[in-house]
Amino acid sequence: MKNKGISLVELLVTISIIAIATIGVIRVSNVHLGWSVNKCSKLIDSALNKTMTQAMSKENVKGILLYQEDGVYYGTLISRSCRTGAGTYTLEDADIVERIELGRQPVTIKVILKETGGTNEKEIELTNQDSHTNMTGAAQFLYDKGSGAIYPVAIGGIDYSYTGIIVDCQGKTQELVIFPATGRHIFKQR
Repeated sequence: MKNKGISLVELLVTISIIAIATIGVIRVSNVHLGWSVNKCSKLIDSALNKTMTQAMSKENVKGILLYQEDGVYYGTLISRSCRTGAGTYTLEDADIVERIELGRQPVTIKVILKETGGTNEKEIELTNQDSHTNMTGAAQFLYDKGSGAIYPVAIGGIDYSYTGIIVDCQGKTQELVIFPATGRHIFKQR
């Protein structure tokens, strides 16, 4: 029997199988992206809760520093302010109480700041740090021991309060809304 190639039916079956497999891969990929955002958001939520609780009850914890290093996001509980200048931080080993891994790229994390008493808002993306000295693109949350309030941060001579954290992974987004006067926060779907 001579082989004359493939029939139209065989070609259609092959294309159908490839299409179904592609749809399956895309759906699994989207589920994974959503899972990554949820996991990272929950880890940030937990780290902020832990920091506020410890800042109010222990002497050695004052706040948390959020930053990215080699594609990994960290929340580091700190024993004192690490701010060294206008938007720069230095993290020394003696300052670290605990370091918590929050997530990895392709997840991105941004903090939202609102001008204290004003309407201006800024979003700052946590960017990769080459070292623990002269860190930029990081965010430091310092808590008041008595009330749990988050202290404002001065940027360019203007006081800003942290009002949110955005976790994004290729269009899948979740936001933690922060209430600086109490240090509390809630999830908000975007």
